[in-house]
Amino acid sequence: QMSFEERRLSIDQGHKLVSSINRTIADQYGAVAAKWRHVHEANYNARPEHEARDGVVYLLRDTWATQKGLVKPGGKPYLDDIDQPAEAPYCRCWAEYIYDLGELPDDMLTRKGKEIV
Repeated sequence: QMSFEERRLSIDQGHKLVSSINRTIADQYGAVAAKWRHVHEANYNARPEHEARDGVVYLLRDTWATQKGLVKPGGKPYLDDIDQPAEAPYCRCWAEYIYDLGELPDDMLTRKGKEIV
């Protein structure tokens, strides 16, 4: 039997591993952005800055879309400029990766990007 703290740490480390794997897959398959997702559960001690990010789309740096001049950050930082989902201790946030330019907010598309969409 594991103690409560051991179980909690194991769950946290597993969440970090899954988040890292998801990011690796997103990078390999050409994601251009990520939508921040926050856990909404009773009794979850949320970080206010993470809760405020829920649903916000952040551009990934140096993707095929940025290299072709199709996207811009839209007034927000790049995802790698802020702490990552699941990076902070016991953070249960995650990212939904975006591959299609049509799913980006308008302020993230350049004129060239809007012509393609």
